[in-house]
Amino acid sequence: MNNFIKLISLILFLVTIESCKVDKSVEELPILIIKDQEASILERPYNGEFVLSLTFETNQENLTFQVIDQSVPSAFEIDSAGNIKVNKPSVFKFAENPIITAQIGVQNDIISDTAFISVSLTMREPIIFNGPRVVFRKAQNADYEQAENQDRITDRVWITRGFLEGIFNPKIEIDFTRSVSPADTEWAEGTTDKIPELSFQNWNAAINRFPKGAIGKNYVLHLISENIYIDIKLLTWSDGRDDGGGGGFSYERSTRLE
Repeated sequence: MNNFIKLISLILFLVTIESCKVDKSVEELPILIIKDQEASILERPYNGEFVLSLTFETNQENLTFQVIDQSVPSAFEIDSAGNIKVNKPSVFKFAENPIITAQIGVQNDIISDTAFISVSLTMREPIIFNGPRVVFRKAQNADYEQAENQDRITDRVWITRGFLEGIFNPKIEIDFTRSVSPADTEWAEGTTDKIPELSFQNWNAAINRFPKGAIGKNYVLHLISENIYIDIKLLTWSDGRDDGGGGGFSYERSTRLE
């Protein structure tokens, strides 16, 4: 009888051990499931602007993320936490790329999976600043790095000038660059009531590379990324020839009607 009980006990013990092994093997089965995702953002976003967080299920650690392929080269980047961000803002234009797709890969030494994302762009409607006019002045030899010597029109476009040469956007530039500055802007002679008829170009070309010749003329400033149009008129310009130089200038411009 005792032997029989011992046998039963041994059998139960062995069954229990095997059961634990099975449970452990199930628990350690690697899991990585990534979901395809869709998102929508406004066109002309910031560099590094957040797009979406990758959704996945896993019991793994030390995962790495990568953009395997994308419909528009270099459009996206992905960080170590699976957050997808804008890498090349210039391609996020509704008229050119209304939808941008990418294949995302996630892996470690044990398991890997891929998913597809699709990002739809929403067109930015044009905004015309037709409110009261304000005057911005930068005095000669004033420190252009100080906020009071910058016309911070929006979060993306600030206007100032160094001690020589033309105006630039210190938000994203360190100095004036011909055919570019102020970055993220374009200009045309005229007024905002005639926008469809205007031909926009960089500031230096729009004023025929002669700022003093533009004094008193009406221009339209287009903030490209935000699709904002502003009436603007240059009032003064110090070029160092007969006025002491020092980068002084002033203009008046329209504001947003609240």
